[in-house]
Amino acid sequence: MSPRLVGDEQAARRLARAIDGRGAFRRFNNELHQEYSHLIPAWRAFRDNRAACWAG
Repeated sequence: MSPRLVGDEQAARRLARAIDGRGAFRRFNNELHQEYSHLIPAWRAFRDNRAACWAG
């Protein structure tokens, strides 16, 4: 999630760092739920929109 999607530069940096390398999905999910739970609705909206675009 980029800073413009998140609106919080520190959160964007930490979440971007979490998705790097092995275990990325687990780290991203943990970071999101433990530190930035207020961003979960935005993440779900982003994820759902991307899935809908991908599905056609």
